[in-house]
Amino acid sequence: MFHCKLAYSIPNTLKGFIRRGKDKLDLLSNQNVVYKISCDDCEASYVGQTKKKLCTRINEHISDINKRTGSPSVITDHCINYDHNINWNDIKILDSEPSYNKRLVSEMIHIKRQKQGINKQNDTDSLSDTYSNNYTITFPFFSPPSFLLFSSPSMIPFFVTFQFVLKYLNIRRRGSVSGHVQKLRDATSLLSRATKVHFWEVHNY
Repeated sequence: MFHCKLAYSIPNTLKGFIRRGKDKLDLLSNQNVVYKISCDDCEASYVGQTKKKLCTRINEHISDINKRTGSPSVITDHCINYDHNINWNDIKILDSEPSYNKRLVSEMIHIKRQKQGINKQNDTDSLSDTYSNNYTITFPFFSPPSFLLFSSPSMIPFFVTFQFVLKYLNIRRRGSVSGHVQKLRDATSLLSRATKVHFWEVHNY
């Protein structure tokens, strides 16, 4: 006869669960952010900004939905009118910016980028045309096209200055695009130092 002892163990999911929970707490503790809330029943989304901890702002949204009194927010209106629920487990931080004015610009840009946003139309009335076209700078003299996007949407696209830097580095229409990649990086570095704007490159070859 064999004498065996049974040992019970919890499946190896607790560690991952704790880590995911911690990640969520870390996300909700962020301040000075632009955030996105999505509907759990459709593709609708809402973009907002706050200087508070994100968890505080989210609790305000939840409280507004639960009260359903006074002047309801657009999120509350969406939940009531369509009998939908918000996915509070899928809150995203779109940008982090301590400057209030820059954070407002970032918020407006991200509102514009939504496919089915429920923000009020006047939420982006003060957005300058400078930030149109998803703050993209295009270079039509390249074929196939190459372009740069601002890593921080709250920054102004210094198009004229960038054209000057490109001209200084002698980037011309003739020649392959791949041959100009390093020059583009050099131009980006120069412009970043001159304007304190940080870029990242996207090449469509």
